[in-house]
Amino acid sequence: MEPLLKNGAIKLAIKKSNYKKGDFIIFKENDLYLVKMLVAKEGDHLIISNNHLFVNNIDLSHLFQGDFGDDLELIIPQKQAFVLGVNLNFSYDSRNFGLIELSRIESCIIL
Repeated sequence: MEPLLKNGAIKLAIKKSNYKKGDFIIFKENDLYLVKMLVAKEGDHLIISNNHLFVNNIDLSHLFQGDFGDDLELIIPQKQAFVLGVNLNFSYDSRNFGLIELSRIESCIIL
């Protein structure tokens, strides 16, 4: 499967004071800039179970392609976020490196 965004596809990135769930955010991880969907923020209840993703009891699985991997359940701590790539089988995201600090978000993209 092709990536959601190809090189050069981002035309506009904006910095905001408050990013919301569903935003495609840009942040730095190990000297690489990554674009991921912000899936859950502080206080949200996240469950990955039987290859489904639930945030606050809402099934968001339809937004992603591939396998979610190991089951997981957590309440997102303050000032933290859980991020995922849309193509799960090829994505390096919170399932690999854990939660990110909201302060690490540099901008979000406008598709």
